Amino acid sequence: MIRKSTADDKEQIQQLMQLCFGDKNNLEPYENLEDRYYLYFKNENLVAMSGLTSNSEYGHLEIDWTCTRPEHRHKGYMQQLFAEMLNGVHESVYCSCWRLPNNDKPNLHTLMSLFGFEEVVESRVHWKVPHNCFCNYEGGCSYCTGIGCECYEDLYLRKGK
Repeated sequence: MIRKSTADDKEQIQQLMQLCFGDKNNLEPYENLEDRYYLYFKNENLVAMSGLTSNSEYGHLEIDWTCTRPEHRHKGYMQQLFAEMLNGVHESVYCSCWRLPNNDKPNLHTLMSLFGFEEVVESRVHWKVPHNCFCNYEGGCSYCTGIGCECYEDLYLRKGK
């Protein structure tokens, strides 16, 4: 089931984000939860989420806090979320996608292709440990050793219609 977030979802959102992004001391992802995120539930448990925000540094809409529980990845849940979230959106939408140094495609490559996004800036940001490090859970960054780890943030755009 897909639905928009409410304040009552805060605990499940925090659990999913901590699993996927690590301990977020920043409270911003947990503020203004009413209708902020699109949530995918399976058996009443939150398994995937994404958001669409106008509070972007690019002056357009931006995909916000996109993640799926590791054991639920590659099952089409995020594709369904994106279809619901982008339905009827005619403005330009940006999306930042993380990419490991030895990969030429970012983690969201399939979704970007399916929904008409094109890369506009390769390696916009170069992250190094400890920022955005996925070493804390099974299925995270398989290359993470905690020493000298890095990834890149590429920027994608779906032009308005």
